[in-house]
Amino acid sequence: MKMKADSNSFIHLCSKELRKSLRRRTVNSESEKDILMVEKVDGAIRQAAEKILQRAKQTHTSLVIWEDNQIKEVPPETLEMRISASLSLEASA
Repeated sequence: MKMKADSNSFIHLCSKELRKSLRRRTVNSESEKDILMVEKVDGAIRQAAEKILQRAKQTHTSLVIWEDNQIKEVPPETLEMRISASLSLEASA
């Protein structure tokens, strides 16, 4: 018995292929979403650090950080130089 191709079987075949394609895209878009989220979080942390540095400079106070398994007080200018050096290294890599 020969099957007659009708629009319903064509739609079903197309939707099946579309679902496969969407599943592949979903995996890719999920990893893309993760990357975008990391970039947003990174940007927010950098903005917060900049605000903290500016406030410490304005109030002439040191920043308290955790470094080498101990708590340290660091002048904002020193920390700013460290951050600038770190960003320069990232940019050149």
